[in-house]
Amino acid sequence: MQPVAPSSQPGTDELAQYPVPAGDSPAEEAGLGRATRPMGRADQAELAWGLATEAAGLLTRSERAWICVKLGVGDYPQVIEELLSTIAVKEMPLPGELADSARDWVFGFSGTPAEPRLRSLVGMVSPPQYPAV
Repeated sequence: MQPVAPSSQPGTDELAQYPVPAGDSPAEEAGLGRATRPMGRADQAELAWGLATEAAGLLTRSERAWICVKLGVGDYPQVIEELLSTIAVKEMPLPGELADSARDWVFGFSGTPAEPRLRSLVGMVSPPQYPAV
């Protein structure tokens, strides 16, 4: 992953056109294992920071710095997609809880042009016992 300007990142402009409503994901409240509406910003931030922590050993110092800058300005969808891509390339499965959060995040892109790409990424990093999304 090369730290570059957001406009040259593939797919990130596409993600920006799908705003995520404020509020928390109701998955736990509803007793469901899957999200029933798009993740709120707080849940996206938690997922992005969790992925950044998990992927820290896979990134160079400058890549980690770039991720922290993007997190600091709240560009969670771009960070999540970039980190999922990096983790997928390194063939590193995510811990179950983080994989669940990533699957919930993708739910927010249902029916959009970004959905197939994001589902594929999450499928690549989900533990083997998890069914494909």
